[in-house]
Order: sequence, then C-alpha cells, then structure tokens
Amino acid sequence: MLQRRGDKTGGSVIIQIDRCDGHITLLGERRDMSGQRIWMALGRDLIVSAQDAAAYLEKAVKQDRDVWVLSVESQTDWPPLNAPLDDALLKSGFTA
Repeated sequence: MLQRRGDKTGGSVIIQIDRCDGHITLLGERRDMSGQRIWMALGRDLIVSAQDAAAYLEKAVKQDRDVWVLSVESQTDWPPLNAPLDDALLKSGFTA
C-alpha cells in the first residue's frame, strides 16, 4: 500500500514491512559500488517496534520531502521488487 507519495521524477523509496506482531522492518533503496540498485536495512536494527519505525519515517520525510513510503504486511522476509539485497542484510538473517 502506498503510505506516502513522493516526487514523480525522483525521491528515494522506503519499504515498511509490517511483520504483523507489532514489529517493523524498514528497507531503503540504495546503489552499490557498481551502481546496481540494492535494498538495505534502515536504522541500527533490522526489526524495530512500530513506534521506532514511525519515528524513523518522520525524520526521513523531514530530511527528504521527495521520499516514497510503501507499506506491506508480511510475516516472513522477502526481497521487495526486483533488486538484490545488501550483503549485510543477508548476513543479518533476512531471508528470501
């Protein structure tokens, strides 16, 4: 579900995965060293409380008014869209 509409021609993308247990995983779209699009965990922890996720998103929107926020519910991890996951995210236990 589209939670926040960003700029039509730009803006970063954040995916909020609601784990259906009061916890959230936030993923951000980034580029790796080769320029390939990847997804990285945002914040210090892979899984955060809903309150911490809301606070992170509030700060992110203040810093970048063009940001898009997509929200999905999933009890399992999965790589969103068609971009690979960051190595650190995979090593943290995030599963496809």
